[in-house]
Amino acid sequence: MAGEHKPQGIEEFRKALLKAVDDGSLVIGESARDALLYHVERSFGIKREEIPERLEAFHEALERLLGEGATVVERLIAKNLSGRLGLDFEEHENLTLIDYVNYAAKAKGGH
Repeated sequence: MAGEHKPQGIEEFRKALLKAVDDGSLVIGESARDALLYHVERSFGIKREEIPERLEAFHEALERLLGEGATVVERLIAKNLSGRLGLDFEEHENLTLIDYVNYAAKAKGGH
């Protein structure tokens, strides 16, 4: 969105989340991660750079593509994001990536 100005904190959070998606999903291997992101875009219409704004759809895409494995990938993404933001990560059995990201955003004073 050329010309659109985002507050510094939101843009920093967005970048941290995208990097956490890249690094956290490496648990399945680089080639598999790249294939996963390709299928998320191709099958669900979610481009990598849109993930922060379409987090719920991304979560649903991971669940459809990875089944129970989505939980592991999402927790690693959340743990990576927490580390990037200087937050302590505490794993909770019933939380999704959406919950973790919302918590991190509130903790950092974001959206």
